[in-house]
Amino acid sequence: MKKQLLIAAVAATLGTSAMADISITGDALMRYASTEDAEGTATDLNQLDQLIRLKMVGTSGDTKVVMGLRTDNDETETTARTGGANADMNGIETDYRFISTKVGGATVKVGEWWESTGLGLVRKGRSSGTNAVRVSGTVADVDLGLQGTVDGPEVVIDASTTIAGVKLGLEHDTTDNTGYTDVTIKGKMADINYAAEIYQSDATASDADAHLVHLFTKIGGATVHLAAAKWEADSGTARVNNVKFSPLGVSILGTATGINGELAVGNVNAGTTEDKVTGARVDFNMAGNSIQLAAGNLEVGTVDKSFTDIIVTRDLAGAKLALSAGEWNSRKSMGAKISVKF
Repeated sequence: MKKQLLIAAVAATLGTSAMADISITGDALMRYASTEDAEGTATDLNQLDQLIRLKMVGTSGDTKVVMGLRTDNDETETTARTGGANADMNGIETDYRFISTKVGGATVKVGEWWESTGLGLVRKGRSSGTNAVRVSGTVADVDLGLQGTVDGPEVVIDASTTIAGVKLGLEHDTTDNTGYTDVTIKGKMADINYAAEIYQSDATASDADAHLVHLFTKIGGATVHLAAAKWEADSGTARVNNVKFSPLGVSILGTATGINGELAVGNVNAGTTEDKVTGARVDFNMAGNSIQLAAGNLEVGTVDKSFTDIIVTRDLAGAKLALSAGEWNSRKSMGAKISVKF
């Protein structure tokens, strides 16, 4: 009997150890959005989105194997759809997959993943490219990285460090005619936090340059944000479909991140026009709700109009509920999103 108990205890210990090297996390959302044209010249639209994502991480020493799966109700293939050959089949997709390990003092990462450049002004949540390879490490308090793809000519070099409390970042894509140089700075002066980004494009069809300045501070029980961003005309589509960056985090200005989803009425930085945003945002809590109020001016091409936006977020039983309403260019947009992480 003692022998059987010992065997059972060893088996249980081994099983626990094996399971401890694998983690599964995820998130899900349901989002409803509606747009209404105040002048009656455009079609009113309604949309319902659903998204479920799983992240699996297997760890063995300094080596990690990471894979993300997703299923949603849109008809766009993300990476590798396993629900069928047709893009309109809502199956399970491999969202990303990569392996990372240590080689001496360096970290080597191989596969495909989502990444951002700087503060996300031009590249936020963009694909690394298929068959990407990244080597990174730290030398004399400077984080260095070198990245490229097996099939592509581009090589991206990045470096970041902190000097006297100021964070500095540099990223340079060496590709002729399509590369870029991106510089960021983040810090705090007195009670004011600041962040800035300058993106210099090497595109031949147009410069496609961009810049951003963001300031925020605490005033009483509220946080006040001021921001200004500009994207030069991008006729060469150097930054096409960069829809995940929303200046000031407002719901109506970014189709991927906002509560309004693809029905955001003032999508910026996703086409070939010259876009400008200036505005202010105030965040505060009231009666158990997180409230975000924003107002400013958005210029997209030849349309130059003011915008207003409000987002109210409340914790539910393990989930979050967010409600939004905004208006720009005589179009009203409203949304509701329930999200959960597990």
